[in-house]
Amino acid sequence: NCDVIIASVQSLIRRLDNYDSNDIDLVIVDEAHHAVANSYLRILDHFKRHIPVVGFSATFERADHKALSTVMDEIVYHKGILEMINDNWLCEGKFTTVKIDADLNSVERASGTDDFKLDQLSRVMNIPEINGIVLKTYLHKSKEQPGGFNSTLLFAVDIKHAKSLHHLFVSYGIEAECVTSETKARERDQICLLYTSDAADDGESV
Repeated sequence: NCDVIIASVQSLIRRLDNYDSNDIDLVIVDEAHHAVANSYLRILDHFKRHIPVVGFSATFERADHKALSTVMDEIVYHKGILEMINDNWLCEGKFTTVKIDADLNSVERASGTDDFKLDQLSRVMNIPEINGIVLKTYLHKSKEQPGGFNSTLLFAVDIKHAKSLHHLFVSYGIEAECVTSETKARERDQICLLYTSDAADDGESV
């Protein structure tokens, strides 16, 4: 009886039988580049009437090159990164890629998505050789930055990977903290405050 139903794909898949195909008049999909995955297609197919489907995404390309035109007729609004930088919506950024010897062919995708299964991805990425490249890249880029970095944010695959990187950076004398879903809220706030404060540190920190 609600005007709007907000649901994850996984939850909706399990409850499709609760909805008649005529119950929904509009479907809005966030992260719409996933919309051609099997789970999304199953949901859209359930509501068989020709109802509007609206999608939002910052990514218009899929790794498997499946065409979004399967579910989306046209892109009605698009703004690219360079355009947003020029319009001052985004700050200017410098992007650097580092080649690593990692074979992802054995890493499975999560059901109905483009995302890797984290446990399998972690086993490939969380190894001394690759973590060492992350450290060396940080040290190299820090030397290129006049006065070093005020702070740096590292994203890890999972909690084990985050802890491995944290231990590695600390072992090299770099002041670093680790924040995961296991970190208590008060500790998390203290860490974030410390490393985002202008006066927090005059040296290198992660």
